[in-house]
Amino acid sequence: AIGTEEKWFQLYFQPNIEATLDLIRRAEAANYRALVVTLDATIRTPSLGALRSQFQMPADCAAVNLQDYEINSPRVLAAGESRIFKGIMQDAPTWADLQWLINQTHLPVIVKGVLHPDDALRIKKLGAAAVVVSNHGGRSFDGAMASLNCLAAIRAILGDEYPVLFDG
Repeated sequence: AIGTEEKWFQLYFQPNIEATLDLIRRAEAANYRALVVTLDATIRTPSLGALRSQFQMPADCAAVNLQDYEINSPRVLAAGESRIFKGIMQDAPTWADLQWLINQTHLPVIVKGVLHPDDALRIKKLGAAAVVVSNHGGRSFDGAMASLNCLAAIRAILGDEYPVLFDG
């Protein structure tokens, strides 16, 4: 069951699995009550809209939880290579990664970024404690489906008892 305290740790899989495991252990040691893992978007990749507007994070804004880990530089793509399939998706977590995460911790794992009922059902069957129907406010994928348009189908396939959260 999901804990009643509101201290949940937002986890993004790191390119180095040991770093991901260390983050899990740090969250457990700090008495977080759940892990919220985002599977469909990485925190380090700006959207096309952000790229077009040449947005950059302020120099004094740092990911302090990641400062002790080796961070891979973004892939350099050849002309014509897909930014999505040859870039971002190369490091995307797999179903096996999600199962590994669930097996590594005693904390409930809540999966964020779910927009398809089949994915929601598979996440439930893997043992996740809940799903968050979310497109991240369009921050990561320009033109993503509206979360609200996906909510009813996901609720229907998961049943009334399984926790479904909404991010809109």
